[in-house]
Amino acid sequence: MTGLPDSCDVLIIGGGSAGCVLAARLSQEPGRKVVLLEAGRDTPPGAVPPDVADTFYSAAYRPENMWPGLSVRWTADGSPRRYEQARIMGGGSSVNAMVAFRGLPADYDAWAQMGATGWGWDEVLPHFLSLESDLDFDGSMHGADGPIPVRRHARQDWPGYCQAVARAAEARGYAFLDDMNGTAANGYGRVTMSNRPQERVSTAVGDLTAAVRARPNLVGVDHARARRLLLDGRRCTGAEVELDGAAVPVRAGCTIVAAGALHSPDLLLRSGIGPADALSGVGVTPAVDLPGVGANLHDHPTVAIGAVLAPHARQPAELRPAANMCLRLEPEGGEDGDVYIAVANKTSWHALGQRLGGMVVSVFRPHSRGKVYLRRKGSELVTERDFDMMSDPRDMARMIWAYREAAALLAAPESAGALRETFPAAFSERVRALNRTGLRNRLVARAVAAALDLPGPVRRAVVRQMCEGGVGLSHLLAEPGMLEDFVRANVTGFYHPVGTCRMGGADDSGAVTGPDGRVHGVEGLRIVDASLMPAIPRANTNLPTIMIAEKIAANWAG
Repeated sequence: MTGLPDSCDVLIIGGGSAGCVLAARLSQEPGRKVVLLEAGRDTPPGAVPPDVADTFYSAAYRPENMWPGLSVRWTADGSPRRYEQARIMGGGSSVNAMVAFRGLPADYDAWAQMGATGWGWDEVLPHFLSLESDLDFDGSMHGADGPIPVRRHARQDWPGYCQAVARAAEARGYAFLDDMNGTAANGYGRVTMSNRPQERVSTAVGDLTAAVRARPNLVGVDHARARRLLLDGRRCTGAEVELDGAAVPVRAGCTIVAAGALHSPDLLLRSGIGPADALSGVGVTPAVDLPGVGANLHDHPTVAIGAVLAPHARQPAELRPAANMCLRLEPEGGEDGDVYIAVANKTSWHALGQRLGGMVVSVFRPHSRGKVYLRRKGSELVTERDFDMMSDPRDMARMIWAYREAAALLAAPESAGALRETFPAAFSERVRALNRTGLRNRLVARAVAAALDLPGPVRRAVVRQMCEGGVGLSHLLAEPGMLEDFVRANVTGFYHPVGTCRMGGADDSGAVTGPDGRVHGVEGLRIVDASLMPAIPRANTNLPTIMIAEKIAANWAG
């Protein structure tokens, strides 16, 4: 991309799902000079790397697409775990699994009730429609002219494993939902994806088209990271940007932080915007006292059941994307859509991933909350990201119900022919290491995959090695305390962090911005990304994040 100017009208920090949309929309005004910063590499139209273009999320397994050295704590007593977050133009939309759900109308009505005025379902739906081109459905609930295509695999094309789980779901009384973005009902259905049959469509391609990038008033700079915001009293005047090893100031009439729910609060805190007492305690001079910065961190808590798939039940090579089927359920004592179960019919890029499937079980309306904050480690100022998952007992109760329901679907007679073994699974460091692309992992995965194809005793011996903690699924389900311990030890997020700079009224001490993304008490500064969400929607967060950017850009008033 091009060189970094020293001033602009609008400076956008973060070229992710939201940042690319903002750059495209705000630069439509020829007299407005817009600068977009991305800490990672660019992937412009016509030069998208094969791993990013792939409709299977192979880009997520390449370290060069991710932030290095990022870690989180999932639970209060857990140790830091490496965290994979996109560092590439397009952000999550360039590496994620391309699941494209909106959430339920009640999610957004709840936002409005929590102080995010104007963000109810009726107000956000037009912006969901404007961002998409639905390749399967038309009508009032579907967009036709947006930059992001959405589609679904035809049910008859589902792999044998998904077909078997569908029969089990029907036997348990669950209805089929052909269009899960068109109805808020519970049941099982087709997963909506943000891609075309042969390629991913990220916001770096769908919104930052070649024509948009050619605008003279839009400057995009990759490998550029904002280190701190520039403040003149209570006004933000731009940012100090690290580029080619040098610190470069960029002045801006308006600065938009669109770095995501982990990095946006970090940038504010390091710039002196946040809880004053906590900042003073770590040696940062407070500029604006905003207690809510970094608070309200949450994600969809997730655990998994693994399964060895029978040969006829595996996903065929011609059906490349992994997203086929899922379930949206109401647990005992819960609400509609509180539980989401992804039917995993392919789990990685290699031969072993073709043989392993299972269930990814998630609570989609969690109550537990964590925070992003700073602490001193000697002379170094470090960022901590603690999700504190399962701290609210309501989350544990629903997760236990959901895990048992997923196990029951796999144990049903209708599923039996598609499965050879099931086991408790976890996204451990060993699994992470094997998922990285490379010749060595390809060969190791091929050897383990071959062992899984051998007769029962050999296969079961290999599965025992994959069982988290060495405990079989039936034993885990028979011991309530053991199942709870398993969940607490192995829960992770769905990589949908939200909430750390949430919207709300100026009289709300926990709110960081108003409904337009303007930071309370700071002129010239907005936040536009998933950190604005007061509560996580019952959906993968990519489409809601794009919607947020579309809505704020559409109502832009300087």
